[in-house]
Amino acid sequence: MASRNYIFAVEDASNKAGPLPASDMLHRALNSLQDYNVNQALSNLEVEFQNNDYQPPFNEVPIINNNGNSDVTATGVAVEVVFNRPEEEELHQLLKRFNQSELFEVLVAQGVFVNVLKVIKPHHIGKLLENFSLGTQVIFEHNIDMWRNAMDLGSSQLDNNQNNNDSLKRVNLLSTSSYPNSPSSSTVESCPESPSDAYTSLATILKDSCNGIAICDYYKRHTKFNEEQRSALINLIANFYERNDKHLSLKTSHQLETEILTIFPTEKLEYYRTSNRGKLYNRASNTKKVFKSKFSTHQSAIPAKKSKTSGSNMCTKEFVPEEAAENCYNSLKFDNLSSEEFDNVWKACANFRINELKKLESTSAILERWPYYKRPSGYRLIDMDFRLMFDSGNLFLDKWEEDVNKLLTILKREVKDKYVKGVISLLKNDAVPEKCRDAVILWSLHAYLCPTKKVVKKDINGKKNTIKFTIKDSQDSFVFVGKSHQELEDHLLHLKQLKNNIQPFILVVGENINNFKEMYVYFDDLRYTFTSFLRAVDICFKIFFVFNLDFPVECSTFWSFVGHYFYEIESVNCTSKIHVLSEEMRTKKPKKREIWAKPWLLKRNENHGRGVLAMVKNELRSSSLNDYQNFLRMDQHSFIKLLKLLTRTISKQDTVLRQSISAEDRLMVTLRYLATGETLKSLSFSTRIAHNTLSGIINEVLNAIVTHLDDYLKVSCCFLHNYLISTSPKYTSNLEEEDISCDFLPLPQQGGNRSAKSAQQIRIEFQEYFNTSGVVSWQQQSINNYRIVNFYFNVVN
Repeated sequence: MASRNYIFAVEDASNKAGPLPASDMLHRALNSLQDYNVNQALSNLEVEFQNNDYQPPFNEVPIINNNGNSDVTATGVAVEVVFNRPEEEELHQLLKRFNQSELFEVLVAQGVFVNVLKVIKPHHIGKLLENFSLGTQVIFEHNIDMWRNAMDLGSSQLDNNQNNNDSLKRVNLLSTSSYPNSPSSSTVESCPESPSDAYTSLATILKDSCNGIAICDYYKRHTKFNEEQRSALINLIANFYERNDKHLSLKTSHQLETEILTIFPTEKLEYYRTSNRGKLYNRASNTKKVFKSKFSTHQSAIPAKKSKTSGSNMCTKEFVPEEAAENCYNSLKFDNLSSEEFDNVWKACANFRINELKKLESTSAILERWPYYKRPSGYRLIDMDFRLMFDSGNLFLDKWEEDVNKLLTILKREVKDKYVKGVISLLKNDAVPEKCRDAVILWSLHAYLCPTKKVVKKDINGKKNTIKFTIKDSQDSFVFVGKSHQELEDHLLHLKQLKNNIQPFILVVGENINNFKEMYVYFDDLRYTFTSFLRAVDICFKIFFVFNLDFPVECSTFWSFVGHYFYEIESVNCTSKIHVLSEEMRTKKPKKREIWAKPWLLKRNENHGRGVLAMVKNELRSSSLNDYQNFLRMDQHSFIKLLKLLTRTISKQDTVLRQSISAEDRLMVTLRYLATGETLKSLSFSTRIAHNTLSGIINEVLNAIVTHLDDYLKVSCCFLHNYLISTSPKYTSNLEEEDISCDFLPLPQQGGNRSAKSAQQIRIEFQEYFNTSGVVSWQQQSINNYRIVNFYFNVVN
């Protein structure tokens, strides 16, 4: 425990004590104290305290006093405490506010300061104050709760006026486990009751909870959340508002969602708000409803809302009816058309037909007006109409082959249902026929996108029941498996007896989902026969949009995902799980290497090296300098000079597992590539370096050359051209041999509005250049300044 200096001031000199212990210097001084020597006594006491000779009695209990900053002991002496540590002073001020200063010594001895009191739990208080009465413990716990509420109110008022960056800074402090200082004494002393509708920022909720700190630490380590962490965050916020008896309004929930995106940048709004309300608001409301349903004695019956009769899958695109649409309709109805002619006429009145489909109120009316959908091949017409409505007609079949393995991997990891997991495991053992494999994966997807809504439905007797659908309900509303045709008929009869609309779904005949023979798409007493399960799913989905039908309530989440991800059609029923799954499906994971490198590539360093690079270093450089220069288009001196400039930038560090490609080899490969223009694949065979590695090496080396030779690049081609004309006969002879008979593009006219006076000034200013052969003094000076001479001499010569 830190040392402290106690300074005593006598308030009443006439109030003298009786016989006192001889070891107590304070009491000895009071015994000898007279009215005339008060100042002398205080001086003596001060000297004793400065020498650290005074130890307070162990049984001295302070008297509660709210006036000033001093403690008053039983002797009638006010005690002012001066501390060496700011944490002790903060704790002392807080305990004085609680009227529980007698706890100061115990808390300091146990290392409990203000930052610990912010997160202390009731069972910790019992251990901390086990030597005190139960009443003292209860009052202390109550004071701690009131103090925390006051801190919540103060910080929320502050945070409401600050921007989201401040919230991020506060949570960053949490993630590093560095607790901020306690609030000022003015904040502690004012403990108003917090209103139930006061906004509390997300940073405050996270900061004052161990679970919140754990969530921040997880995000700091992984920089992203999974579904479990999102659920924990939502539960934390909902429980905070319920525990503190605060109302979470819709506006407040939207503010918290925005703050989540600011504090955790990789999160998306779709993960938390998939409708106007969102997960936060729904979770808080459900928590209150559960409490009321368990403890409320009287509940008023709330009538269920009636569902809308119009479908939600309506195409919003506008279609202008064709002028000859009625003629086309009559041709379809009365003319004896071939299959090809029928398709052409069907397409010719497409806009007219789609507008009618939107206006007709029932599928029976649609089929009566357009009976051609009832044909066995009527699904072809549905497919044609869907392609006109949307531009994503083939996306499902195209994307499925690309993403089926990724979807299967996610299902193996996320599905918890034991029966569904057992069916998925059959795919690994190749125990499922190829035609049933896609059906098993889509059927298993319902275990991940399981239904969550509660709906009111009528049973056979017409009684209304509130039910929550199971995974099997969702699967059966998507595809029903019957062992015989009679079982399929019995199932359809049962659905009709419920007097509910039967939405389109798939019927299969077989033992189970992983072994069936026949499949149909059922729609309004129509059955389209298919040989491919994916094609059946494709047509079943398109029926919903062509005829403007709602998805079945049991599997609406499944169909919403199919539309959102595979057909890229947004739905109002998209949940956060749909967005999370779609985002994970879109994320391209790097493919793991089967081997680090092909064996023949690794032999470039064996036996003093194999390949063209080893030949250049071991043979050409020592025995044939002309061939060396011809290979690199640079002499040895220039190569070494350039290598020294670039070595630190392009070098890589060797590891225990393998040796990196040296800086010399990297520069040689780049120069050879620039000299020949050879393809990377061809260059890899000669250098024994993989073509993808060569691509990275060449980019790095070229960037390093630009960086280190920046001074040389500042000299314009005009300087170099004029300098070489006057200094290099070889350069001049090359110019004379150049073929300049080719046509050049005309230079664009610039400065058309320039006056004759301006042109004359330009000629006067640059007359030295125009009146000479092109070499002027300021060009020569610029070249010398940039040290370009020797560098380009090596290139030209």
